[in-house]
Amino acid sequence: MRPSASGNGGHDNLNSQSATQALVKKTYANAMSPKKEEAIIIDSIEGLTNDDYLDGLESVIAIENVRFVSKISGKRVCVFLNSKSVVEQLDGQKIKVKEHTLPIRPLIEKNKRVVLSNVYPMIPHELLIDLLKQSGITPVSQMQYIRAGLNKQGRSHVLSFRRQIYVKEEDISRIPENLQVNYDNTPYWVYLSTDSTNCFLCKQTDHVAKQCPEHIASQADNPNHMTIVENSAAQLDSSHSNDSLIQPLSNSNKLKRPSPSTVSSETSTDNQPNNSNTRIDYPEITKTNTENLSNIFKTPRRPTKLPRTDNNTTEANDSDDDLLTLQRVIEESPEINVLNYQQFNKFLTKSYGQTNTVEIALEYTNDIEGLVSMINKVSPSLSGKLKSRCYRLKKKL
Repeated sequence: MRPSASGNGGHDNLNSQSATQALVKKTYANAMSPKKEEAIIIDSIEGLTNDDYLDGLESVIAIENVRFVSKISGKRVCVFLNSKSVVEQLDGQKIKVKEHTLPIRPLIEKNKRVVLSNVYPMIPHELLIDLLKQSGITPVSQMQYIRAGLNKQGRSHVLSFRRQIYVKEEDISRIPENLQVNYDNTPYWVYLSTDSTNCFLCKQTDHVAKQCPEHIASQADNPNHMTIVENSAAQLDSSHSNDSLIQPLSNSNKLKRPSPSTVSSETSTDNQPNNSNTRIDYPEITKTNTENLSNIFKTPRRPTKLPRTDNNTTEANDSDDDLLTLQRVIEESPEINVLNYQQFNKFLTKSYGQTNTVEIALEYTNDIEGLVSMINKVSPSLSGKLKSRCYRLKKKL
């Protein structure tokens, strides 16, 4: 028989294959659970492939650091890396992809986006940035124009009178509602807003001015804010007791006896009423009694009909398909929308059946022009009652 050396060699090969398979399985298992903090975002340019973006990344990091890559909504490319430290290393850098220079930013932004509205195109970026710095706000990105979001083909290059810039999260409370910009001897008002719901009173996030705790506390501390008059039934009865009493007439005022009939004396005597039963005491007619009686018989005033303010109006009347479509359209182009899906849905619910639509809109954003542009963008994708409501809101704005 041949020696069993070949058997030992086969056993070693099996061990090496098992080790390789275990390493592959371990690496694959780790690759299945990445973190959002390990992802970066690059602007997507028409005509470029994923290989082109990886070629650009390979100029700043080793390609072994890349784990996932895909194009996502909003004209972006998402790349997952192997660690959060690599993301922090690339944050703010720019890469060269073909003839394009593209910035790199994290998928999860700690910085907050600020939208500047009503900015005329001839006003330079530097002037606006200097005004923000004077307010104690430190920009962490370059200022960019925002597209107008036109739907017709061939007009995607048209820009709006809005711009965006990213600032530190701790600077959000310092953002003013508006800025006066003096350029070329002409004053302009520029309005600022963020993606989150801000209170214009305390400058905090996650609530509007109407629900501000400071505003509610000031109302509670002010005793003259609301006067409530409470009258008990006993007080009301006693206040009218003296005026509403019917006073009897004196005994001298008696009803006169009717003249006797000419038929016969006997019949007249039988039909003649008795004095004790025919005396009637009439009430004395005074000015006070007349006023009280007129108040009693007044025609009741019809109560004012209040509009319905059901918080579940949007959810009850609009189909789930329309709401999902609305959410998809808004999330596909966050850079051209002044409100996110949650804020826009709350605005639809709160403004239903109301006449002060502009006041309600100002609770969520100062950019009314941008809100109208956003409604124009999302309306064609909707149907039914939700589409009709969007058109009515646009007319009111």
